[in-house]
Amino acid sequence: MIGISFRRGFVGLLVLTFFSGALSAEVGAPVRSLIGKYCLGCHNDTLLTAGVSFQAQDLSNFGGNTALWEKVLRKVSAGEMPPTGMPGPDPSVLVEFLEHLEVALDAAAGAAPNPGENRVGIVA
Repeated sequence: MIGISFRRGFVGLLVLTFFSGALSAEVGAPVRSLIGKYCLGCHNDTLLTAGVSFQAQDLSNFGGNTALWEKVLRKVSAGEMPPTGMPGPDPSVLVEFLEHLEVALDAAAGAAPNPGENRVGIVA
């Protein structure tokens, strides 16, 4: 079994490579698949559930809309998404998605730091 520290390091390496453009298609495909299968049914341009649509989002660049992806990270981490009674991915897949998202957001923040802004985009 691979340790959590090793996995996070590996995911971090993938994300850094991802942001450099070398693996964008390979890393983005599982995210697109997960969002397409479990999220787009409600969060699309037609329904705009909770004012959120993933249709026009660049799923290979979480840094392009950090406010949205921070919200996704909070809602999924808290178990609020997917909603009770709705299908969702296996817990292990969800954990991997959350780790990928967190590392990607941290990398985006590191690439363009803004010391006057906290993680949810509120200016101090």
